[in-house]
Amino acid sequence: GDGLINNFRELGANIIIDGGPTGKASAGELIEAVNGSGLEHVIILPNDKDVVLAAEQAAESDPDFIRVIPTRSAVSGLSAAMAYLPEGDIDEICALMNESIELVQSIEVSNSVRDTSVNGIDIRVGAGIGFLDGELVASEPSLAATLLEVLKRGDVSQSEIMTLYTGDGATPEEIEKISEMTESHFPSLELDIVEGGQPLYPFIASLE
Repeated sequence: GDGLINNFRELGANIIIDGGPTGKASAGELIEAVNGSGLEHVIILPNDKDVVLAAEQAAESDPDFIRVIPTRSAVSGLSAAMAYLPEGDIDEICALMNESIELVQSIEVSNSVRDTSVNGIDIRVGAGIGFLDGELVASEPSLAATLLEVLKRGDVSQSEIMTLYTGDGATPEEIEKISEMTESHFPSLELDIVEGGQPLYPFIASLE
C-alpha cells in the first residue's frame, strides 16, 4: 500500500519490491534488486512469513553483503526500520533491529472468502478473520468486532500504543467503531490511525 511504502521510505528504505502478482518476492528477485543498490551492506526486511526463507537464501549468496532481519509482517518491518541506524557497525545495527521486532505484536484483519474451520474457530464466508503474529485467533461478524477479539487475546497490558493502518475495504464506519471499542475496552491504549493503503487486509495494526 502507498501509505506503508511512504513510511518505509521515510525510515530510510532504498528499495521496495512488490513481489509481483503473488506479493511474495523470490530469492532471485531479491538478489537482483540488492546487487543494483550500490551499497556497502544491504539489510532485507521480508515483511512476510513466506518470504523469510527466500531472503535467507538470498543472504547465503553473499553473507557479508546481505543481512536479513526476519520480519514476518509489515508492522514488524516498520518496527525494525525505526530501529535502523544509518551509521555504525553493521552487526550492532542488525542486533538492534532484531531486538525491536521482539517488542511488537502484529495484527491483521480481513474477510473470509469461504466457510471453514481453523484452530477450532468456525468461520463463515464474509465474516472477519483476525490474526495475531500470523496465527488466526478470532472470527466475528464484523471487522471491528474481530479486531477487538484479537486485542483481547494479545498482551495489551504490556502495550502503550496501537498503530492502525487502514487498507482496501476499511470504511469510515468500521474505523469509528474500532476507535470507540478501543477507548471503551482499553482506555490506557493510545490509538494512532494511519492510511496504509494495503490490499487484502482492511486493517493491520501494531501493538507496542
